[in-house]
Amino acid sequence: MKTARNRNIVLSNRITLLHVISISALVLVLCLTTGCAKTLQQVTIPETVAWNQFISGIATPYNDIGILTIGDHISAEIIEDGPILEPFAYCHDPVANASYIRECDDPDNCEVECDTGYDYLGSRYLYAFAVTLDRENFTAGGVQLISDVQGLLQSISIAVNSDTSDLELTAGVSEGTLPVGSEMDDESYVIDNGFTLVLSPHDENFVACDGLPYLMCQPNPVGEEGADLIWVAVNVPGGGYTYDCCGIPLSLTLLPYECLGDCISDSLAKNCKGITGRDRAACNAVQIGNCHAAFHVPSSLNPEP
Repeated sequence: MKTARNRNIVLSNRITLLHVISISALVLVLCLTTGCAKTLQQVTIPETVAWNQFISGIATPYNDIGILTIGDHISAEIIEDGPILEPFAYCHDPVANASYIRECDDPDNCEVECDTGYDYLGSRYLYAFAVTLDRENFTAGGVQLISDVQGLLQSISIAVNSDTSDLELTAGVSEGTLPVGSEMDDESYVIDNGFTLVLSPHDENFVACDGLPYLMCQPNPVGEEGADLIWVAVNVPGGGYTYDCCGIPLSLTLLPYECLGDCISDSLAKNCKGITGRDRAACNAVQIGNCHAAFHVPSSLNPEP
């Protein structure tokens, strides 16, 4: 069994005019060579909220995943307990358009885990990862999940908004990688077209709220007492949504892009505004990573650092 890898990279603050010109030229080339619209998801958390750690998860076809941390005052690790690196069957009902992943009793015969009426779409490996911030000193950075075979699979950028001081989490996910849903039953996870964040420590103002379009809030979820859970939909119309019923004002923004170049230039302008030095270098790198993941950029363009 392979062991998941945790890595850290701190970027230099030597941002030169040549780098800016190179990025601008790259944007034009990438808009001419990539197609098919992709979407980034962004969650905005108020500055006053105490959360300094979040846990999330993905299901991916690859079992060679490592985690890369970018920036200062941020750490991350893949959580080793649970069914990590054991295959799950990915099952889909084309009539009901419903999917789930279920742990395989026999790794060589995963298709038997799919119920009648469900097609077997291959195996997936479940990864959970934790990200911790030093909120007092953190400005910008992020984490990336990388496969040695396929390259960048998921990227999450985190930045403090220079105007509001709110914390903004933005994610890009590659094709074939599934966000793990919030519901689990009999070693099965429902694929509910949304991703889950378990945030800690628990904020006393955070309250339960369900039934909203595209968002669910649950304080002290079962098995995660002392934390708060947010579920965010991924397949929703582009635009911005603000929710007040969770006790804490939360914003969800869906950012659709027609080409990779537009994704990169807009992400840098929006999310790295006012950030300088080493933090700007980290912000640039992880914003580009979000777009590379969303547009499924081949691994040859994402060499191991």
